[in-house]
Amino acid sequence: MSIFILLFIIIFINHAVNGELIESVQGMWAEILSFSLEDGELVEVIGEGKAEVNYLDYKIEGDYIRYQVQTSDIHSKGNVCMNTEDYQLFTEKISAKLEKGTFAAQGEVLFRGSNLEVHSDKLYIEEKEELMTFAGNVILELNEIKAVADTLIYYSANKILFLEGNVSGENEKIEFSGNKMEINLETEQIKLQDGAGMFLKAAGDD
Repeated sequence: MSIFILLFIIIFINHAVNGELIESVQGMWAEILSFSLEDGELVEVIGEGKAEVNYLDYKIEGDYIRYQVQTSDIHSKGNVCMNTEDYQLFTEKISAKLEKGTFAAQGEVLFRGSNLEVHSDKLYIEEKEELMTFAGNVILELNEIKAVADTLIYYSANKILFLEGNVSGENEKIEFSGNKMEINLETEQIKLQDGAGMFLKAAGDD
């Protein structure tokens, strides 16, 4: 097994597509590793059972991972976990285009960042745009605030959250609702729009 691991680490450091050198997977591990060759070139690698892929500062784990070498696409399913320096992501399925820095997750998505936790049915990440879009049964937990919405857009560069569609939420002292909500994570300012309402909880209310 160690021989195969070393082989994949060496091969995955980089590869050329149409004469251009691009970043590639740096290592892959699993209980079972199988791979396909075409004219002597590595085309696809499949990991089954406690599979793991490392790419730049991403670590993706799952029961099953398929890596397509020429396109740098990854598909993983079953107990998927993705770790970066900034956040941790749990889901059932994830597809990634590593060159473009895009990731699509679906199936009981759980995102954890600094003081921020989001649950949703789907998540689309565009790393180059520093943009994350959560969709379907969105639940946001931020410090003492808990809110629900149809969608949530997170601009990580400027630390802004936009919730839209059937927004409602609460903390220990207030309840609020509206169709749109904007949260500035740095200033902790919250703006409700489109049928916005806020209610103060009576002392002793949960």
